[in-house]
Amino acid sequence: MARLSEEELVRAVIEGDTTAYGILYDRFAPLVRAVCHDDSRNLADAQDLAQDVFLRAYQRLGELRKPASFGPWIIGIARRRCLEWRRQKIRQQRRHGMLGTDPAAVETIGEHANNGQLLRLVAGPSQPGLCYMPAVE
Repeated sequence: MARLSEEELVRAVIEGDTTAYGILYDRFAPLVRAVCHDDSRNLADAQDLAQDVFLRAYQRLGELRKPASFGPWIIGIARRRCLEWRRQKIRQQRRHGMLGTDPAAVETIGEHANNGQLLRLVAGPSQPGLCYMPAVE
């Protein structure tokens, strides 16, 4: 099955053969990850983006008009997904820039943080007028 063409593999996947999609993944994953890494400049983000690209491609495989052009099609999905990712990052940076918070610091709060910890983080050393309110238990 590994010697089948892209078109044959795509048709097999559409007919329900998930093994064929695994072969397509093996063929195109390095290229998709490279495209994603080129945009993200971060290996972990590139891997996450690539997984998302393959999930989207699998969900939309029936929309592919020319099964023989799977390669260019999935690269197009990767580029659009990376564009979405960059725009999301810019929005986050602007949002956190306006609030004067560090996105990484906000993410470290976690579910276990109580209200007092959150107030101290938001208040920071630059806002001494904000008083500490203990969490209500």
